[in-house]
Amino acid sequence: YELLLLCVAAVVMCGVWAVLPDSVQRVLRSLPHGLLMGRWRWLRVPVLAAATVVPLMWSATPGVETSVLLLPPLHVLGLYAVCFFGGWALFVTPDALDALRRGAWLRLAAGLFVLLVTVACSIPWYAEHAENPGVGAAAGGWFMAAQVSCALAIWLITLGGIGVTERLFTRPIGWVRALVDASFWIYLVHLPISLAVVILMRDWGAPPLIKMTAAIVACFAVCLLTYWGARAVIGVSVRRSAIA
Repeated sequence: YELLLLCVAAVVMCGVWAVLPDSVQRVLRSLPHGLLMGRWRWLRVPVLAAATVVPLMWSATPGVETSVLLLPPLHVLGLYAVCFFGGWALFVTPDALDALRRGAWLRLAAGLFVLLVTVACSIPWYAEHAENPGVGAAAGGWFMAAQVSCALAIWLITLGGIGVTERLFTRPIGWVRALVDASFWIYLVHLPISLAVVILMRDWGAPPLIKMTAAIVACFAVCLLTYWGARAVIGVSVRRSAIA
């Protein structure tokens, strides 16, 4: 739903872009190029993380907040907007993906480490919040540390992961392509499926780690089955239309 709102914003921006003078367009095009692969590329992660941490500071809990409202809070929509338009800038910048190959493993490793820092900073916040819902000053410090590290982890893992993928997968691999094709569908449908799996397993007395693993595997399997089913139905209807 929030992605649809951002797509509407993107359409409006494209309309504005079309009426801008050529000189302004050239300057605006040079900004993502310089930041992603030009002389300012060392500012790539700091700038994106700084833009991300601003809406993160308005979250009610550490990490990325999920909205269930028809009109999502501006800080939630703003967070996804940074990721949306950051990805757009990456897409429209020639050779940007190739540039991410350099230092990719280092960025990914740093991102995973910072993610652990995020978790470590979140635990004291939740512990303090459980005892005092008002959350004291000490917990506020943990919250800020968690959000700053979360913003860094988002972009280090994203850019590092893209770079590592570009380095490793230099030729098509069937099962990888199949999972990539299914990934956005899984992203869209996983939430109600994961809730249903958790409800069905609530009375199972297995150890927590086994129960969590089983829930993840079951959710992933059901998501894949629904994707293949939807693809089969849509594929048949498309073929019928083509024949007609």
